[in-house]
Amino acid sequence: MLTKIRDIYPDSTIAVIGSAPSAVTYRDIGYDATIAVNGAWQLLCRAKGDKYFLSGDAGASRKSYYSSIPDGVVHILRPVAAMYSPVVVRDLSQRILLQRVWEDYLDNHPEQVRVIPNRTVHEGDTEVPLRDLEYDNQFYDELLRNIPSISFHVVFNVGLPQPITKNMHKLRRGPTSAGCALQVAYLMGASTIHMYGVEMTNQGVPYAEGNYFYALLPG
Repeated sequence: MLTKIRDIYPDSTIAVIGSAPSAVTYRDIGYDATIAVNGAWQLLCRAKGDKYFLSGDAGASRKSYYSSIPDGVVHILRPVAAMYSPVVVRDLSQRILLQRVWEDYLDNHPEQVRVIPNRTVHEGDTEVPLRDLEYDNQFYDELLRNIPSISFHVVFNVGLPQPITKNMHKLRRGPTSAGCALQVAYLMGASTIHMYGVEMTNQGVPYAEGNYFYALLPG
């Protein structure tokens, strides 16, 4: 579904808001679009251009804040989050069917399951561990094909490390949600990307796990 965003803002300036403390310095200085990651969606109230919420989190649509994201914001999610989202998959029966197919696959292939550490989600009245698959699992391709295409919202898969090009059909595996947002901004046609709240170091950051590899250009 990445094709629908390709070059929709040619030669534009796009802002990406991550979750680090400097996110609060965000001000819209005339951005064509702003992409906010995870809980940074709250800063979209300052955006004057088009507004996007992006998360690579498997449990994003089941977090407490998710239902508070206002109308008019475009959602960009992985299939595992999209199928639990009443915004992306509006038909309840379709959501239930997708969730059943997903849960059945996880139950029948425990050797492929990746349990996210220290993360739980609500299933009815019960909290259960958040389960996922490795990003390059082929079942994600099947899942994506079965998610109905919504005109403005975007569902994306993540592939193995690969060159970032306008022709890629999956985002590059490895970075955080902010890294996914940077790739999306590039695909959208941005010639300039301003980053707020995006970590620039792996040093002394225990939660980084080697994923914060962005680097400033000289000067």
